[in-house]
This record gives sequence, C-alpha cells and structure tokens, in this order.
Amino acid sequence: MIGVYDHERKREQTLYFDAKIKIDLSRAFTSDKVEDSVDYVSIAEICTKKAQTNQYLILETLASDILNEFFHCFPAIWASVTIKKPAAIPTAAYAYVELERELI
Repeated sequence: MIGVYDHERKREQTLYFDAKIKIDLSRAFTSDKVEDSVDYVSIAEICTKKAQTNQYLILETLASDILNEFFHCFPAIWASVTIKKPAAIPTAAYAYVELERELI
C-alpha cells in the first residue's frame, strides 16, 4: 500500500513503472548470454516486490528503494525509475515521480 491518506492505504492501487539501467554490455555483445546482460524480468520483479511487500507514504521513498536494489543486483553505473500512480489525483491522468542515481 502506498499513500498519505487513509483511503489510499486501505486498498491495493495500480502503479506503472518505467525503469532504465545503464551498465557495460560489451560482454553481452559477444557472448549473447542473458547473464552478461540485464534480465528484464528481474527488473520488473524488483519493482513489483518493493511495491507489494513494503508500505510507503510517498512514491519518492519507493523509487529510492528500487534504485538501491538495482545497484545491489546489477553492475549499474546509472539508473532511473519513474513511477506513475493513476488513481492519485481525480482531475489528473496520474501523479508521478522520477528519480535517477549515478555512481560517482
């Protein structure tokens, strides 16, 4: 559950994720092996698992936790995640947050 208001926290909500990860893929170009690339299913599972197993008041915290997990699971040098919450504001298509992080 995610939201500041009680009505948001009492029911499951739809969230849409757009994730981007930048890693060195030079090994994958020659090996053609998924273990040398990024497993897109794993990226989707990280987003879903974080949203379903933790309770957040704000999307920013969820986005930060997702990015932390990306850097933990993948050899990423940069990553971003956008989370859209379509039921958040009745007069808008969605509320969203976009967060990115780069290793320095």
